Amino acid sequence: MKDHKHKYQIILILEPKLEDKSKKSVMKKVTDWLDSKGVEVIKNENLGVKELVYAIKGFSKGDFWEIEIGVEKPIGYREFNLLLDREAKIIRYLILKI
Repeated sequence: MKDHKHKYQIILILEPKLEDKSKKSVMKKVTDWLDSKGVEVIKNENLGVKELVYAIKGFSKGDFWEIEIGVEKPIGYREFNLLLDREAKIIRYLILKI
């Protein structure tokens, strides 16, 4: 693992009752985009289905995923947000600089 100048933590909340095939497809789309931008994925972990504090898009539960990435220069938020916004199976996301 390289020592990166910029590290980010991305939390994705997927629809809770997705089939494994659909989950893998969504996560592959996200990680493929990151790979295409020269981003190293340090951690990609499923945190499981959890109860939400309030309903999001009609769901009271969500399937939480944590992705930690490292890059030499800051990522382009606009393009990445657009990718995440267009993916219908992602009900909420959060990108944190760590």
